[in-house]
Amino acid sequence: MDSGTVERSTPVGRRPFDVLISDDGSEVYTIDHDGFTVTVVDTATSATRSVEVAPFGTEGGLASFEKPHYAALTPDGDLLLPYQGRALARVDPASGRVTTTALQADTHQHGVARADDGTLVIAGNGPFGNAASGASIEVVAPDGRSVVLRTDRRHETVAVWQDGDAASGVLAGGYTQDGAWDGLTVLPLAAALDGTHESYEVEVPGRPQAIVPVTLPAPSTSPSPPPSTSTSTSPSTSEGTP
Repeated sequence: MDSGTVERSTPVGRRPFDVLISDDGSEVYTIDHDGFTVTVVDTATSATRSVEVAPFGTEGGLASFEKPHYAALTPDGDLLLPYQGRALARVDPASGRVTTTALQADTHQHGVARADDGTLVIAGNGPFGNAASGASIEVVAPDGRSVVLRTDRRHETVAVWQDGDAASGVLAGGYTQDGAWDGLTVLPLAAALDGTHESYEVEVPGRPQAIVPVTLPAPSTSPSPPPSTSTSTSPSTSEGTP
């Protein structure tokens, strides 16, 4: 990394939409949109394994809308992938086992993120393929209860903003097809699950497509400068509030 040189490269599946890293750094996962697969890469050896994840089959190939897009990692190392607002696939990278549970949004879903308490927030973009409903945000509680919030906005990726125990989904407006917009939607997850549906938008120019939460260091403090003892009798030439 210090030299800026490429150490090695590893082939993965076709048209990866997302890349995730295991908590211990031992594996990298690519979500291979046009391959209907997840590729598991061993970071020590660059060896790869491919896991097919296709809860609705692979019929239609490149023209299919029932493909994987983004994933969220669980604390035990599984990958969660939403499909069409109809199925949430859970992939165990170690065994290659894939299980599914039902989703409720019935919309073409892209980004997904997981809060510390296990709540999921998923971006949905409208009726494509076997999904028939409009754009929405689906919030799934740890007990499996789902709330679907219909929206006029489309979103691409999702991140979770944790403020202590409170979590909000932050969704990027840079959708990859028609309907992209310049901003973010912020949705408090507890309020969404309670039915109050509070959300607000933040304008961000340039069609933001990806969100990465970071923790910034606290700003350093420095002593305040001593008060000035000089005076001036010259009139001010500026206008407005200082």
